[in-house]
Amino acid sequence: MEEEVKRAFSLQEIENYRLKQQVSNLTFEKTHMQQQFVDLEKKYKEQDFVIGQEEVNDPAFSNNEAQ
Repeated sequence: MEEEVKRAFSLQEIENYRLKQQVSNLTFEKTHMQQQFVDLEKKYKEQDFVIGQEEVNDPAFSNNEAQ
């Protein structure tokens, strides 16, 4: 009986370690994805600004908008 309990605890420790590694990996991936999202958002805002500046400086855009 004692051996069974020791074996069960040993298996549980192994499973706990495995799950801890998975949580650690998922946390890293989540952080990485968040950083990628922030980078993409920054690029989007930069492009939006550039496009906005081009529209303001483009007389053809102003003429089309007036029609």
